Amino acid sequence: KFEDLNANVVRDPGEPGLAGWTVYVDYDNDGARGPGEPSAVTDANGNYTIDHVALGSFRVREEPQAGWTCSAPAGCSTRVDFTAGGAATADFGAWQAGTVSGNVFEDSNRNGSHDGGETGLTGWTVFVDYNGNGEPDPGEPSAVTDSNGDYTITGVNPGDWTVLEELQGQYVCTAPATCEQDLSVTSNGSTGGADFGDAVPGATIEGSVFNDLNADGAPSGRTAAPAVPLVTRHSLRRLPSSPPFSCCALRPYNIFGL
Repeated sequence: KFEDLNANVVRDPGEPGLAGWTVYVDYDNDGARGPGEPSAVTDANGNYTIDHVALGSFRVREEPQAGWTCSAPAGCSTRVDFTAGGAATADFGAWQAGTVSGNVFEDSNRNGSHDGGETGLTGWTVFVDYNGNGEPDPGEPSAVTDSNGDYTITGVNPGDWTVLEELQGQYVCTAPATCEQDLSVTSNGSTGGADFGDAVPGATIEGSVFNDLNADGAPSGRTAAPAVPLVTRHSLRRLPSSPPFSCCALRPYNIFGL
């Protein structure tokens, strides 16, 4: 009997044995250990030996324990043929759910790092995306951040998963770069550091750029014209008064995320 740390149904190197588990031969195949059905309890290494088994083909089962999920064999039982003088092997694997924890913070300077003074975001939902569709679905474990932006998701199956956050309002994700945390969860393990940074885009400047043909400061007397020069996030470049911009229509622009 072993702890299937990654829930992959096989015993990998380093996976420990589980002590104190009862394994029995289910003569009547009713799924419960009854009087007269031989059994044994696993030792410190997870090993067991059942003696004095009747000859024949029977199901070997384990008695479940609270908080554990059987991963091997399929159906948590295996049929064994018992012959005179023979010996058989029946192994069982099980795992416990793990946890994922982290913090969701307001990335005030939008640099992708949790700097001093940047506060946690309260009431944000973080979830384990089992099926990889980018949406929280029934059966996918989740948690809501507390007043410090901290969260802990319990009941996470062992395996390699993607953890995502549900964005709120006008917030955009700034950390991590992919806006997702890819991590491994092991049986009864605690995986931390799944942090997310978020920020609200800054002010928006809207307006238009035009060629002031009569230099009166008003957008009048406009005719069709080629595209205006690029307006960058950090500066608004004035149009030259000479060609190639000898005539120019009003060109609207928007600058977001300042």
